[in-house]
Amino acid sequence: MKLRLPRGLRDVDPEEFGRITYISDAFREVAERFRFYFMEPSTIEFFDLLALKSGPDIREEIYAFIDKGGRELALRFDLTAGMTRYVVSNPQLPKPIKLAALSVMWRYDEPQFGRYRSFYQWDVEIFGANEEKAGGEIISFSVELLKKLGLEKLQTKVSSRDVIEKVVAKYLGELNPLEAMRIIDKRGRRGEEEVKKLLRERGGEERGIEQLMEIISIAGEPSESEQSMREAEKDIAESEEFDELMGTMKWAQRLGVEDITLDLSVVRGIDYYDGVVFEVISEDAPEVGSLVGGGAYNSLVESFGGDFAAFGAAGGIERTVIALEKIGRFEEKVEERGVYVANIGEELMKELLEMVQTIRREGIPVDYDLSGRRLEGQLRDAERRGYRNIIILGKKEWREGKVVLKDFETGQQVRVTKEELIDTLKKTIPG
Repeated sequence: MKLRLPRGLRDVDPEEFGRITYISDAFREVAERFRFYFMEPSTIEFFDLLALKSGPDIREEIYAFIDKGGRELALRFDLTAGMTRYVVSNPQLPKPIKLAALSVMWRYDEPQFGRYRSFYQWDVEIFGANEEKAGGEIISFSVELLKKLGLEKLQTKVSSRDVIEKVVAKYLGELNPLEAMRIIDKRGRRGEEEVKKLLRERGGEERGIEQLMEIISIAGEPSESEQSMREAEKDIAESEEFDELMGTMKWAQRLGVEDITLDLSVVRGIDYYDGVVFEVISEDAPEVGSLVGGGAYNSLVESFGGDFAAFGAAGGIERTVIALEKIGRFEEKVEERGVYVANIGEELMKELLEMVQTIRREGIPVDYDLSGRRLEGQLRDAERRGYRNIIILGKKEWREGKVVLKDFETGQQVRVTKEELIDTLKKTIPG
């Protein structure tokens, strides 16, 4: 039997999982700072619920199946739908409520660079708040997280599907707005000429296409782009939808977000977005695409039977790992946090195991040899695995009530008493 995995899936090895954990730990720290509450929605949902906004064609893009009870179910393709279902199903929850989650998703996409059919994603959502302030808070969180990870050169692009729909209706009224927005969303990846070509193929008139492209080309920081829109298209600039877009961007600015610009070609591919949308990219790894994307999705809440505003964002962890690799974040040798205990021979194995248990109970990570190696082999194993601190149990030292504590980085080794050992380790080992 040939051992293999289905196409688009892969095993996450310890090295990659360590990188995912690095991102997960930073996510938890920043989310707690922003006072998001953690949860995890169900892995499996009824297919009908996932298709409410995306339509039955979503079946071709996700893992849908009939269970043994004859029910049509599906593996979740994001966290937003499940978190929204949870909040709508529990009307007693106080609002606004800020929720966060990080877990595994499944999509039946064509595998490509940085994208697998099973992947990790983090998610933050705010339900029942003022939409502009919630949007600014979500954008601020997203940028803060990426900076915490070490990504400094960031661009935050903000748009509004409502505003784009108004522009499409005015200049390309003959086209289906949703189809036109999907084409416009390709501008950043495939270029302006390709977008014009696709709009012409759908029946768009040349003059209308040119006028639309002129409007969606308006860019810049909030005040600048607001003025440009007033000069180019006053009706749209004075609309409630555009005012909400500008309000969200300005609130994010007030929260310290820099390099935030209007970009009306940003639409976001998921159909449940219906208001302000945004994405964040790294200038150090633009080929990876957006590291974070999100927006408002009030209509999804309504389709589930709720009556409150919702704004959220999600980030692909595998993509973020690639971006961090681009800036050399993982090039340095990782120091194993904790201590390795080695011994001269089997005579002190009972004492070694007691020491291992004592150290672990103090909250210090510790490991030891499980293969019966000689001392030289144990030291090589510890060094290979990245341990800096090694405890060596020698017969002579043990009779004197001491052990040897060796620092692989400096080569220094000292004798400490058994009573002093825990305090010494806590001072020596970070975290």
